Amino acid sequence: MRLGDATTSRIALIGTSTYADGSLADVPAIANNLAALKEIFVDPELGGMPRAAVAMLLDPETPAQLDEWLEPIVREAEDLLLVYYAGHGRVGEDEELYLTVASSDENRIHRTGVPFAWIKRAFLDSPAKTRILVLDCCHSGQAMTRLGRLGGGGVTAALNQVDIEGTHVLTASGPSQAARVLDGAEFTAFTDVFLQLLRGGVIGGPEFLTCSYLFPYLHNLLVRAGLPKPHQQTKDTAGHLALVRNAAFTSGTAPELRLPTATGEPVRVDAATSRENYVPARESLKELRRRSPRFIPRHYDRLAAAYYDEGYETDSELVLMEKEHQRYAARADSLLVAGPVVRAWSWILRSFVGYGYRPARALNWLLFVVVMGTIFFVAQPPPHSISEDSITWNPLVFTADLALPIIDLGQDGKWTFIEGTSQWVVTLINAFGWLVFGSILACLPRALRRR
Repeated sequence: MRLGDATTSRIALIGTSTYADGSLADVPAIANNLAALKEIFVDPELGGMPRAAVAMLLDPETPAQLDEWLEPIVREAEDLLLVYYAGHGRVGEDEELYLTVASSDENRIHRTGVPFAWIKRAFLDSPAKTRILVLDCCHSGQAMTRLGRLGGGGVTAALNQVDIEGTHVLTASGPSQAARVLDGAEFTAFTDVFLQLLRGGVIGGPEFLTCSYLFPYLHNLLVRAGLPKPHQQTKDTAGHLALVRNAAFTSGTAPELRLPTATGEPVRVDAATSRENYVPARESLKELRRRSPRFIPRHYDRLAAAYYDEGYETDSELVLMEKEHQRYAARADSLLVAGPVVRAWSWILRSFVGYGYRPARALNWLLFVVVMGTIFFVAQPPPHSISEDSITWNPLVFTADLALPIIDLGQDGKWTFIEGTSQWVVTLINAFGWLVFGSILACLPRALRRR
């Protein structure tokens, strides 16, 4: 987990707080939204972005001005692109979502608003590896429908799916809901909670906070306050890049979060908040196998992504490990002669390195074998040296040399044993070392891809 690269990431903060037309009410709090977000993202202790990488556009006059301002920003972003918009959102007669600017007229929104299609095209054309869109406006949930409307079939659909990978959409409301701003509030309701989480952090949370990790807290707190439910949509690993450092990670404390209500009810936010409806991965996997006895990889991918989006990385990895286990089992079932070999290799990968998701298992196994081998050789008569060099018998180093086949500790091949049992133990430890080394090599590409 990491923050976006400071030199190749861009953040665009857009908001419309005043309107020339009387059909749309002014929202002064939106100006505060943008200013507070910028300070968080440029704070060295939180977002760590240079000020030049965080652009702010308040009260654009026309749709063209917003479009022209946004275009160079999205094209410059190579690592992270984050676009935030706050203002009125309207759905036109064409069922399109329109974002408003200072000159927007609600009665002529199709001509005076910014079609979401413009934002979508700029967003998806960006070369950024990770693209995050945050919308704090009415009907913002429409963005998920529009962003996911792919059309076509076969190869076209597959290519379109690639087009939206690496995107994360976070909205203040559903497709038919209004966003909220309370009278006299400093910020709009959704952004108020979002800001408090970014600024104060989560007690017991990870070092870095992602959109996916924060979403359950955002959802639970807004619902508790009786406000519209936020929504999110993640494609591929877009939710994995961090927005800010967790301010509560090192201090172990966080300021009390106040719900945006008339009473301002204080709430303590910690890692337990999002676990109210938590279901362990092992139980979910049982249910998945019951519903889908036949191995279908995408079912496991979706379940793993769901756990990751909720902040349960360990559960997500358990699902992916089970996916690999089922993949090898399905392959073994299709092979009449080589099936047992495939099953055995699957068992080795699962036991030694967890299919690449648990590399520390290899170290645990090696330590166990070295300890047991050392105990065995200490109890045996010392072997005879067959080396011309002067060498001292060391059971611990000898066993480690056997178990680490690619490392020469100067003991392996320098001794001969009289008893046959010792020769068998030497062979078994050496074979074990090669199996562990082979399993690490087999899973190394997957482990590197996860970094």
